[in-house]
Amino acid sequence: MFDPNDATRWLEQQLHQEIPITRAMGIGVRQLTEQLLCVSAPISENINHKQTAFGGSLNTLCTVACWGLLSFWLHREKLGCQIVIQSNQTDYRTAVTSDFSACCSFDDINARSKFISQLKKRGRARMELHSSIQEQGEVAVQFSGRFVALLHR
Repeated sequence: MFDPNDATRWLEQQLHQEIPITRAMGIGVRQLTEQLLCVSAPISENINHKQTAFGGSLNTLCTVACWGLLSFWLHREKLGCQIVIQSNQTDYRTAVTSDFSACCSFDDINARSKFISQLKKRGRARMELHSSIQEQGEVAVQFSGRFVALLHR
């Protein structure tokens, strides 16, 4: 049975343990389902000299949203894996001036099943995931990344 509160606590703990900078950035899990992860961060911990969100923080939050959703799926499948990012593209469309959230959504059950099947068969699998940050209802940052999962043997 999926308990969103337990899953949220587990994932936030994983983020802070596996990616220590997430704690310093004030990153927290805002929403988690089988198809969606939204993580948030306060601008006060991620501000730049222009009083807007630092580009590196925006990129990190987008990366974490994707990494976190993939990590959650693999945890649910009871697969011990190392997850790394292989490549990414980030488009910064407008400045972010307040607390911000990045969301990664993925509802293609067939692609997810194929990914998990390949991981079990070959010991590694790749998946492209996307996330974005909005500012005043408009996409401010668009992120696309290729992630690799390596099965612990």
